[in-house]
Amino acid sequence: MVIPVSEELVDDIACYYGKDYKWHYLSNTIDTDFYSYRARAPREGKTFRFCCLADYYYRKGYDVLFDAYKKVEGQGQNVELHAAGLFTDSSACKTEIERRSLQGVKTYGRIDKEDVRRLLYDCDALVLASRSEVQPLVLLEAMSTGIPVISTECIPKCLRVEEGCTIVPIGDAQALADAMRHILNHPFTGGRQLSERIMAMASPSVVGKQLEQVFASLI
Repeated sequence: MVIPVSEELVDDIACYYGKDYKWHYLSNTIDTDFYSYRARAPREGKTFRFCCLADYYYRKGYDVLFDAYKKVEGQGQNVELHAAGLFTDSSACKTEIERRSLQGVKTYGRIDKEDVRRLLYDCDALVLASRSEVQPLVLLEAMSTGIPVISTECIPKCLRVEEGCTIVPIGDAQALADAMRHILNHPFTGGRQLSERIMAMASPSVVGKQLEQVFASLI
């Protein structure tokens, strides 16, 4: 029995096991007690804060995110973008921000777990413009705190939580900008329900029970 974290990985790991093997996908776990739900203050008249928690690599699509943010910002929207992860405070990242003359972009470099949660609590939505992923835990963490996420078609189906996760094509800055504007203009009110759905999918107790059932069926 092979236990991948998404259905999409079954073909990817066939090179190790062939295609004639038993499999059952289960989500990775996150600390749902730590990344617990927190209600956000009303946004009327306040700056809308997007965040991106990803290392500054080509695969993570920061170039697409910056282009999309430029389109949103250029329409006079009161927005900020907070980026944290390895090399987000590098000269290469800052050069791309300056080249686009972006305003309201704040970079933090690598941050610890406490600061990740603090940033999620301070922000209104998370954006991940990746070109490839397996099962990005940051999407689960963000939704667990009660904020919606925007990501690309590379993420597995199990993360595409209805009304909590918006999916756009890979490398499409215009589609990403449109999704960001939609979240800006349509206040998200389902944070608590979203957090509960993530807990039911990725909490250690839930996944532990699912693993126990798989092991029992094999025995």
